[in-house]
Amino acid sequence: MRVRKREHCRNFSPEDSLCDKYVCAPAFEAKPDCTQSRLYTQAIVFLLSEIIRPISVVRVPFFFTNQNFFCAMTTKLHTLPESEEAMMRVYRIALRELGVQERSGAGEHHPRIVAYHQTTNLPQTPTGALSDETPWCASFVNWCLREAGYAGTNSARARSFLSFGMPVAPDEIRRGDIVIFSRGVHPTAGHVGFFVDWSSASASVMTVLGGNQSNRVSFARYARKDLLGIRRVKAETR
Repeated sequence: MRVRKREHCRNFSPEDSLCDKYVCAPAFEAKPDCTQSRLYTQAIVFLLSEIIRPISVVRVPFFFTNQNFFCAMTTKLHTLPESEEAMMRVYRIALRELGVQERSGAGEHHPRIVAYHQTTNLPQTPTGALSDETPWCASFVNWCLREAGYAGTNSARARSFLSFGMPVAPDEIRRGDIVIFSRGVHPTAGHVGFFVDWSSASASVMTVLGGNQSNRVSFARYARKDLLGIRRVKAETR
């Protein structure tokens, strides 16, 4: 695992920033296969299905990547537990942000990432909420929750989500649930994103949709051994 330290991070206090003091880079390098393309194509199809699905229609497709590419199964949307439906609402918003990426060059900051930071208590400074160089995985999750109408943690620290909403057991995890990981040996370092699916038959690696993954909103894989917690929004907090 390659971890690059943000030099400017030493200007922050652990309480104020840091989803961590480390870049939220993917824990695993992508293999030279079609996994990434398949996930991105799935995301596009999923969003298109949401656009064309009439409001009155109660069937919505779910796609699974373990076996068949488009393994179609339908379920009644209103039969989902309210909390799961809430997380799918947040997940759809996250999908629409795929590709948002940090800008290179001195003084160049992506306005969308700066907007993510506005949902946290980061200071409004050039090395804080006004920079796309400030670690932003937790800011991204907070922004997606806010856009869906739910309160987040108001913190740019990934581990702040360990006390968010309600806990979920690993065997009950669903697409869109919030997953929190450790990062290296630092006791406050971490990463946070949205669960997509298990990337291995043994369920030892999972695919995560998140921000600040290779400096962009993307899919990446993380080891289950680094998983700290799984959380789900309480629908009544909307």
